[in-house]
Amino acid sequence: MLQEGNDRTITPQKLDPRYEGDTWYPVTHRRLIQENGKYYLVGRHGGRYTAKGEYNFVTINGHTYVAKPSTAGHFDISQGALQVDCACTIRFGYSAGTRGAIREWANNSAHYQPSPDFAWQSGLPVELFKRH
Repeated sequence: MLQEGNDRTITPQKLDPRYEGDTWYPVTHRRLIQENGKYYLVGRHGGRYTAKGEYNFVTINGHTYVAKPSTAGHFDISQGALQVDCACTIRFGYSAGTRGAIREWANNSAHYQPSPDFAWQSGLPVELFKRH
């Protein structure tokens, strides 16, 4: 377990045992960062894009990685990790004035089945969290 600020201890969200034998597929994922109140996706070569639309994401050791649901599931994004800090979906605004702003995020992941009690481990605004 990792220690987080405010005396909270990060509790790893474990892979559901039913999926331990699953194969994960290498996918292109991007790192999610926040800068000046706006969220961006950073590619492996450093290119930055304003976040828009819906993504699956996993948080591992305080870093959040995202991919479009049509291209990757949580297990693929985590590269087959047996535990993660958080595994959820996130939705950003799509229009010019709302890109980079989180509309909502939820704890829906079949592989990890994250408990809503640990939503804070994502590092995202908890007030925008929707229980799945």
